[in-house]
Amino acid sequence: MMFCDRCLANNYMNPNQQCVECMTGAVCDEQGVTLANMATKFGYYRFEASAVEVYGCPTPLNCIGGSLLNTSRGGCGVGADGPLCSQCMEGYYMDSLEMKCMACELEASEASEADVEDEEGGVSNIVALLIVLGVVAAIVVCGVVAVKRSEKVNELMQRFGTWKARNRQKLNLFYAQVTVVVVTIQTVMLMASNHEAAGGEGFPPIYAGFLRCLAFLQLDFVGFLPGLPCVSVFRGYYNNVLFQTIAMTLFGLGCVVGWLKRRREDHPVAHASLTLFVVGARFALAAVSRTICSGFRCGYFDAGKRGVETFLLADLAVSCESTQYKAMLVYLLAMMLIFPIGLPLGALIKLWQLKPHLNLLGEVEKTRGIVKKKSLRERHEDRQSRKKAKFKDHDVDEDFRRAKEELKALNHTESLVLIDTSPLQPLFRHYRKGFSWWYDVADVTRRLGLTCATLLFTHVNHFLLFSIAVACFSLAAHTEMEPYKHRELNSLASIMHWQNLMCLVTLLMRDANMYEGDSYQMI
Repeated sequence: MMFCDRCLANNYMNPNQQCVECMTGAVCDEQGVTLANMATKFGYYRFEASAVEVYGCPTPLNCIGGSLLNTSRGGCGVGADGPLCSQCMEGYYMDSLEMKCMACELEASEASEADVEDEEGGVSNIVALLIVLGVVAAIVVCGVVAVKRSEKVNELMQRFGTWKARNRQKLNLFYAQVTVVVVTIQTVMLMASNHEAAGGEGFPPIYAGFLRCLAFLQLDFVGFLPGLPCVSVFRGYYNNVLFQTIAMTLFGLGCVVGWLKRRREDHPVAHASLTLFVVGARFALAAVSRTICSGFRCGYFDAGKRGVETFLLADLAVSCESTQYKAMLVYLLAMMLIFPIGLPLGALIKLWQLKPHLNLLGEVEKTRGIVKKKSLRERHEDRQSRKKAKFKDHDVDEDFRRAKEELKALNHTESLVLIDTSPLQPLFRHYRKGFSWWYDVADVTRRLGLTCATLLFTHVNHFLLFSIAVACFSLAAHTEMEPYKHRELNSLASIMHWQNLMCLVTLLMRDANMYEGDSYQMI
């Protein structure tokens, strides 16, 4: 007798008693597969036996697969738990290099899970506390030693000041070059994370390993520093966003307090404290803003008989229906107004107020022939003449100083004072006339677009279309405008723009499966 009550291989019986093709990530190698006995492949997850959808795990090594009927914790590996096995149990932490949950202590992997939950949490807290106390003790000891040897310290500081003044041009150029390189690598890393969150492939293993060594540039110090991920107070999205925003706010307040104290004492460079915040914000703004913006992305998941459940994609332990999350949204909106919107807008307003004075300085520089935009042929002829005559480049910082002296001689003292005492000097110092008051803010906006605005896209094709368009436009604009005074900076910035574009092209090729085959096994 034939009853037709079982589905063939590669098919399963749905709740309507129909045989349909198996979804990606499900195991349907044999006949008679139903939702109740369906197993998942390695790296995939189902919420429960009645759920139809199968989801890829954000950390595939945590999802061991198997049948929900005989697998503990829904097919999660040792130490992993929660939706899509994205959370680590007490006594374990998410290793950023291994990309799976690892035991905080070696003994934890050999102990039972009950022992881990009771004992290792306390041990990891003690270890982290000892690390913090050790750092504080080292700072105190260094301070005491510095006080005892103040004469020697003063002598060293004087030597350092002399060396710094002698190499001022090289140091300023080096700082600008380091800034361009660091913010580009940071942008690539955050952009790649958004690409994977949209369902795309990651970078080739070799380049991905290189980027993981620079994971601290994402300001995820909780996941990067040893010991901290094992302390419960540092776990989760809530703690991460609070840590980053509060640390950034306290840093800003500390700089303001330092500025007020110096101004009260009539310090000649009282604005240096605020300049320090500007420098720090240039490095940290993209990472902090992305952490804030990722708090608005919720995903919908098929939980079987429980219906559809929503979780925060940045931390699947957070339910988007909870009152705690709704309260956090108010805080996130306030942080949005302060960081990704308020800081660039405030800088642009202050630079707009400085625009007449910056243009006046730029006119003096242009009159002296310091920063003249040349054609490709003229630039080629200059390079050839420098090779023949072994002529060194302009000392742009020295020319900048002389231009300010000319402003003083022309009785433009007000412009000179405003430029010299502006904490925004890192944002305009290296740019030519016409670009000094807006280009750096536009570049920050570009980075925010690639790292934060791309979080809006849930489909990888939309993500790539937007990102490649932004990267191409930015590259073309920079190539045509050459906004920097230094030729070296213009060349380096062009290379970094190409770096962004080529990384996006690589991700596009990975998504299109162009890296299949033995010849691409290494990459």
